[in-house]
Amino acid sequence: MPLDDVSRLTSIVGVVITCLNLPLNLMIVLPNVWYLSEIAPSSFLAFWLCLIDAISIINMGLIAILTLAKGEMDENPAICQLHATFTTFASLASILICFGLTLFRYLIVVKKRTLPRYFASFYLLAVVVVAAVASTLPFMTQSADIYYTMRPSNAYCGPKWSLHDPRSLVLIITSLGVASITVVFIAYAYMAMVGKVMEVLTFTKDLASSAELASQPKEWGDGKTNEESVAPKVLSSSHVDTESVPTKSRKGDKAINKETAEMEKLQFELMRQSIVIVCAFIIGWAPYLFMAVFEAISGTAVSPACDFAATFIVAVYEGVNPIIVFIYDRDLGKNCRRVISGGCKRREAKA
Repeated sequence: MPLDDVSRLTSIVGVVITCLNLPLNLMIVLPNVWYLSEIAPSSFLAFWLCLIDAISIINMGLIAILTLAKGEMDENPAICQLHATFTTFASLASILICFGLTLFRYLIVVKKRTLPRYFASFYLLAVVVVAAVASTLPFMTQSADIYYTMRPSNAYCGPKWSLHDPRSLVLIITSLGVASITVVFIAYAYMAMVGKVMEVLTFTKDLASSAELASQPKEWGDGKTNEESVAPKVLSSSHVDTESVPTKSRKGDKAINKETAEMEKLQFELMRQSIVIVCAFIIGWAPYLFMAVFEAISGTAVSPACDFAATFIVAVYEGVNPIIVFIYDRDLGKNCRRVISGGCKRREAKA
């Protein structure tokens, strides 16, 4: 089928998005390949998230490039089903890894659990198995011909969410259930983490205030301050100068104030990180999730413009996510900067 203007435009946009997003994700993946055994479990999952997003981007880009090269839509159902399988696998794996990243932070910050390093590896293995089974389930149930089709925007192949036959409903409910639970849990978990940090910060501030009040001189009945009353006892027991009492108190105040400042900084960083991560994930996936739920409930496909808009927002998120990882993930960002600075030094040495 020859390309119309809308299909040509969506294919061009798909190629542009691929050219922008793929280098951003590879910027995280390639420098960290040799450091997988050294990075933290959460960074380990963030690495695989960028790698799986890169696979999804390549899959979408191939469809757009082949469509523009041929000048027509490829109507081969087997090829479309193959692309749809990769799309479903990458989408489910990406969502489940985001769920795992949030779960890790929630268990550590809120539940005070210590997670072993191998926990991330086992979780990733479980994600791959679940995503692989879910994406190939239409072939096992012999419903791939009707379930995996070209989407209305003609930009990619994916599930037909409007189907209502029993076999397709099982697949649709499973996929949408995983996505919905993940979105809700991420919002809840990050709010709980911010609440926990604020609780600790409040306790630290109260402790600092109590120490400051305790260090202030108070008048007794005979007109002596508390330092003057305490000083003779200190002299008789430890033979130290009375000036050491307020000095130690001031040192203790400085330590507590420093701890309070560090907690305030931690709170601000965690709140900022939480807002960025939650907003990016929800803004990225919520429109597509709403579109899929609408199709599943109404039994009708959305317009090509709506389908393309939802897909485009997910694609933008796949490009924004590696930037977030680079800024906020210490291990992955440090390794990227190490490689970049090393390359700059080599170029300067050659010059």
